Amino acid sequence: MSKHADTLNRQVEEAIALSDEALFRRLGESEEKCAHPDDEYRGPAEELGQKIFSRWSERLHQLVCEPVEEDEAVRDQLTTAIFTKGGGAAALVAGLLVSSFSVSPPLAAAISALLFRIVIDPAGEELCNHWAKNIEKGKP
Repeated sequence: MSKHADTLNRQVEEAIALSDEALFRRLGESEEKCAHPDDEYRGPAEELGQKIFSRWSERLHQLVCEPVEEDEAVRDQLTTAIFTKGGGAAALVAGLLVSSFSVSPPLAAAISALLFRIVIDPAGEELCNHWAKNIEKGKP
């Protein structure tokens, strides 16, 4: 594994350990520092981070659920990463954000951790619940 991949994996592991609020703040603070590098932070970082994550969530949803032809290769990589069993899936998604969208590794780690915590994990539970109900009804 490359040095960059090791660093990204470590950043994802650290991000997963943080609360949602801390991850939103991380996104907001990073954006604010990029926009105003010489100014001391003044805005509500958590709120800004929620907006940033919301935009990425919408884009990733579009990529997975409503892909255009030129996005199919990235979509295939993303869905493979999302539905791969094991702890490396969040790191794979973060790597895809870095390589395909030029997101900085720390922000990709935060976005990936939030995506799994807020979207993927609950969706997996709902999928299993729906599946179990179909089995109870005698459906495959």
